[in-house]
Amino acid sequence: MATTLAPFNNYIVYYTARGQSSQVNAGFISCFYQDTEVAQLQFIPDDVPFNIGGGLATGGEVVLYYQLRQFEDVLAILQHEGPLAVWFDDVEKYGYILTTTLEAVGELEEPVQLVLPP
Repeated sequence: MATTLAPFNNYIVYYTARGQSSQVNAGFISCFYQDTEVAQLQFIPDDVPFNIGGGLATGGEVVLYYQLRQFEDVLAILQHEGPLAVWFDDVEKYGYILTTTLEAVGELEEPVQLVLPP
């Protein structure tokens, strides 16, 4: 089994405003470890069939494919969890985003402060 584990600590989000018939990717997130791109998360419109979970780009970056309806879920993971990595199995063509340390049950990352108008 050929697998890749790539931690990342920064990302850039691209979310298209063009018609979906003109391109396949509806959203795209590039993941970086410091200044090096290590992964691409590509979001495909829900009506476009795809049968693999990802691949490796020519530069060795992990590429994971998600349906567009998963965009908010993935973005929430990037915004609220950490440290993060991507894992990919190049033989079976699937992978995932994962936390790389144990998470406390019931952990509240950022306390919510409710501010009422005067």
